[in-house]
Amino acid sequence: TRFTRTGKRKCNALFAGKVSCGVCGHALEYAHRKNEPFYFCGSHSVDSGSKCFVGRLSGESIKAVVLQTVKAEAAKVLDVRQKRRDTARRDVADKDAALSETKRLAANMARLERQSVALYEDFADGRLDRDGYMSAKAACAAELVRAEGRLTELNAILAVHDTAPIAVNDEPILKRVLAAEDVTDEVLTLVERIVVFDQEHIEIRFAFADAYQSAKF
Repeated sequence: TRFTRTGKRKCNALFAGKVSCGVCGHALEYAHRKNEPFYFCGSHSVDSGSKCFVGRLSGESIKAVVLQTVKAEAAKVLDVRQKRRDTARRDVADKDAALSETKRLAANMARLERQSVALYEDFADGRLDRDGYMSAKAACAAELVRAEGRLTELNAILAVHDTAPIAVNDEPILKRVLAAEDVTDEVLTLVERIVVFDQEHIEIRFAFADAYQSAKF
């Protein structure tokens, strides 16, 4: 049941449907006094033992908290995303370098395999004695093992960088929010709920998930 009070309107102004009491969970009521809008929890009108906050919370106070908190969150999100883009660019460079080295290793491994065959042919034809053949064969095999090990490492690096970055399209909104001097419709689109515990403790729950889910003031 929602609390109502005769002569008072529900929260149908700027924050319509977004402001609620942090104790009872009901929407705060909205009214004016001397042209100053304010919000309050109407639970005390029906329950004298209510633990909800007593008194009024001015609309300007809520606006200030919302604007400050949402702008701070937008700045954090943009910063996190910029860092992700910087990391992605480094990853691309690492991936390109790994691909280039992989090609060089593959060519070198093919050369070593041909060299191994040539060594055997030289030994079989008598152009290379047994000791020389065994020594050259061991060196060739050792180099091939190192190349194969490095190729395994590079393939692991390429597998890590094989995920495409997720594109986002809300950054223009976040940047406009950072420049906002008042609570605009775009600011409100980023707010899911404003939870008031008392005049000094207000929690903003965001309508998007990124750096933080909610912030308390």
